Amino acid sequence: MRLLGDENLSRRLIEALRLAGHDVLWCGEGLQATPDVRILIEAYRQRRIVLTQDKDFANLVFGAGRPCRGIVLVRMPEVGELLRNKRILDLLSIPEDQLLHAMTVISANGIRRRPLIPR
Repeated sequence: MRLLGDENLSRRLIEALRLAGHDVLWCGEGLQATPDVRILIEAYRQRRIVLTQDKDFANLVFGAGRPCRGIVLVRMPEVGELLRNKRILDLLSIPEDQLLHAMTVISANGIRRRPLIPR
């Protein structure tokens, strides 16, 4: 899966994703402090799904109507890093088309999806 990982994700998660075969561009490697709108534009341009813990991406897509291939929003602050990373890896093992054109929220209580604005 082609992903653009926000810098708020851990290096350990990024490495685990890459070991699992995902093509991950990570903001923590040269794109630090990049505004969210630029991350969203770059992800769309490179045909990547945004992986983040930042709810602001939802505002850019749903509020401002920015185009996006997909967002995976991680909302598990109460869960330890190892379990959080495992849940993310499990989610990303599904076919990519199930994450396209949707905002997928992964939390300690489960997973929910919301379709993105059609483009």
